[in-house]
Amino acid sequence: MLLTLLAGVGQAGTVLYGIGPDGSGAAVGRRFFSISTTTPGSALWIDDIGPNSSRSVNGGLAYQPSDSQFYAVSNDSFGVGELVSFALTSPWSTTDVADLTTGFTWRGGLALGDGGLFYSIGTDATSAIPYFFSINPLTGDVTNLFALGDGSLGYYGGLTYDPSGRFFYALADGADGPLLRRIGLNGSVVTAAALDPGLWLGGVAYSGSGTFLALLTDQDAYAHLEQITPGAPTPVSEVYALWGPNNWGFWNAGLTLADTSGGGAGTGGGIPEPGTFGLAGLALAGLLGIFRRTTKC
Repeated sequence: MLLTLLAGVGQAGTVLYGIGPDGSGAAVGRRFFSISTTTPGSALWIDDIGPNSSRSVNGGLAYQPSDSQFYAVSNDSFGVGELVSFALTSPWSTTDVADLTTGFTWRGGLALGDGGLFYSIGTDATSAIPYFFSINPLTGDVTNLFALGDGSLGYYGGLTYDPSGRFFYALADGADGPLLRRIGLNGSVVTAAALDPGLWLGGVAYSGSGTFLALLTDQDAYAHLEQITPGAPTPVSEVYALWGPNNWGFWNAGLTLADTSGGGAGTGGGIPEPGTFGLAGLALAGLLGIFRRTTKC
């Protein structure tokens, strides 16, 4: 059953995009959505990403303005990751860009950094230690840069880049609860903000002026678009709640802001600030069966 649409979302200008479930009992993450950043909230299903239903696009999402392409990380049931690209007008038609390093699970997010390089988080399948990788889309080279700690924190929520500060930010979780972590290319990793309880697995996007947008699923299986402002007295504020029947959740570590009108940049290239994020009036949220997640079929 298709996600019920509350309102149309325009495709011109800077728009938030994410990856949701396919509506089947397996809840494979393959559906490509545009998501409103203001109230009234809405999530518009554009199309499925790629024709291969055995792959779950659950490892991250980014936009590269230089070629007007979206890039995403998909995984199969054997733990094999792949960087793929597609156009806004045809998500079904994907292009394989790079084979990701075997022996890692690739569900930590994807971001475009400076110089046309992508970055992603792969977790060692044996030690559970997460590592920060660079990916060259022109050569297919995948480089392990450094570890993100000792494995006590899991990085499965998403990754984004702040081009003004030249830091990456990732969603992580551990014994002390969910966190927004700041990552430098020199290997420094610190906590930028402690987050509200819940499953922060839907992705994170830098939205300008030191703020971020992220997708949270709460303990009652409701999904929420949240604004994160590190350093603020209350760093997390709700924008609105998502709603849709047969929706197993936006928890595919994929969220990005993209200017698809041709005049701006997406997740790695100096994002124009979107309009003020109102603390939204609610569009009812309902996510069914989210805690029986299966990421691949």
